[in-house]
Amino acid sequence: MKGAGRVGLAGCLVAGAVGLGVPAAEAAPAPGWRVVKKVSAKGEFQSVAAVSAKRAWAVLSAPMDGNGAAALLRWNGKKWSKQKLPASYSRYALGGVEATSANNVWLYGVGKGHKPFLARWNGKTWKKVPAPLKPYQKVTSLLVRGPKNVWFFTHEGGAGHYNGTKWRTYKLDMEPVDSAAHGGTVWVAGYEPEQRLPRIAVWKGGKWTYAALPNGETAGFVSGITALGPKKVRAVGDDGSRGALYSWDGGKWKVTRAPGTSLRSVVPDGSGGLWASSRKGGVYRYKGGKWTRASIKGGGKSKHPLVLVDLARIPGTKASVWAVGGHYGGRYFTDDLIFKYGK
Repeated sequence: MKGAGRVGLAGCLVAGAVGLGVPAAEAAPAPGWRVVKKVSAKGEFQSVAAVSAKRAWAVLSAPMDGNGAAALLRWNGKKWSKQKLPASYSRYALGGVEATSANNVWLYGVGKGHKPFLARWNGKTWKKVPAPLKPYQKVTSLLVRGPKNVWFFTHEGGAGHYNGTKWRTYKLDMEPVDSAAHGGTVWVAGYEPEQRLPRIAVWKGGKWTYAALPNGETAGFVSGITALGPKKVRAVGDDGSRGALYSWDGGKWKVTRAPGTSLRSVVPDGSGGLWASSRKGGVYRYKGGKWTRASIKGGGKSKHPLVLVDLARIPGTKASVWAVGGHYGGRYFTDDLIFKYGK
């Protein structure tokens, strides 16, 4: 229990105050959303991952115009700093970072010759992990559950599972965008490309099936998904006309209208609600059946909206969240920012 060894005199004073009828001070609320770091890098943030309050990573991809370099930043509990990458990685189009511990950090992206790649940090060195990926395939989501339990998903519906020794591949009838898991079940969010219908694939019992979404005849997509329990999954995206929240609690999937813009990333807020970022700017909270837009401090003045590309709940905390993004000018981000909510 945090601070248990500090009761002593402070504990007596509080007890005395209560005895005198003086109300004890309430715990200070968690700090709201704010910019905690502006990164001096010619790249664009793609994703963020966290395994504890003292360990997190954020990846920047080399920009498409070639006038920059890829970079990986690491949080050590006190500050963000660049983690050295192999020299060849600096020109790669890094797609994202995922981790389960300080000794199991994975990168994915596209390297030389348009060849997609996966690489793992084991606590000492970076090493590419051979995977059944062909040139021009794009990994859109990586689900890392341990050194010997990894899934990749590609834009044309490819899927692969790694058991620490070999890969087994599958084909999905969709374009995956994001993935989540709980226990032995995996959920993959995306869309069916021909008619652009929102779609969620489910891996359970050694086979893939597809969730029956309530608006299966309406154009749209699912771009972010989180598993809160074995029978509690939430996903966000667009139903063809505006933002949408898809909910599953063990029965039928339900869809709830979200704010006017499509949503892209979602994480639990630690108190029964959700945080979701918008593709057109800002971050929203869903709780008690209502959506509210949060303010973000420290973003500075800009004519462009603040877009949070990816959110990551910080394990071991009650409600803290990391996010990456910046001001989006329509084609490029004009800056690279790291955001935080909570302590």
